[in-house]
Amino acid sequence: MLNELSWGRTLMKNSIILVLALFLFSTASFAITIDFESVSPGDVSGPDLEGNKYFETDGFGFYSQWGISNDGSNQSVRGFTLDGVFAPIAEVKFSRTDGEAFALHSLDILSCYEDFGFVCYITGLKTGGGVVNTSNVADLGSGDWLNLQYVIITNDGPAYSGRVIVDNIAVGAAVPVPAAVWLFGSALAGLGWIRRKQPGH
Repeated sequence: MLNELSWGRTLMKNSIILVLALFLFSTASFAITIDFESVSPGDVSGPDLEGNKYFETDGFGFYSQWGISNDGSNQSVRGFTLDGVFAPIAEVKFSRTDGEAFALHSLDILSCYEDFGFVCYITGLKTGGGVVNTSNVADLGSGDWLNLQYVIITNDGPAYSGRVIVDNIAVGAAVPVPAAVWLFGSALAGLGWIRRKQPGH
């Protein structure tokens, strides 16, 4: 009986270690910061019927009204409504080119016309449906932001008055939080069951 309990505890502990290792490996195996430095003007196509230009970099596809912007010190992606009637709201949209889910850890909003009182909103389509949104970049990197299908950054200014410039987008492998929690909870429950099986419990 003691050998069986000891074997069971060892198995459960090893299972927990394996689950945690897989969890950590999956989040670390794909982590990059997209800074747009490798994109040249020739890589951008469009505009399409909605007034957006498109380009791909680092496994992600981007749509924006302006495409790539270069302020002399670094490149970024810009949504800007001044140059077209098809885009009533300045926006930048992106998703993985292979259609897989991803985690959004952080990004830099370099310009949002804050001097005019405008606000930029970050909205993510969650895997499985539903959306999550915020106007505070500090909210990124946890919860629903770790399992997304696409992200859109918009400026709430009126037509011909909006601008949003985005850079240094840190993304990683999707973290399916409910599944991870279920696995971890199952392992803990198993440990509890083994403990109850010990003599004196």
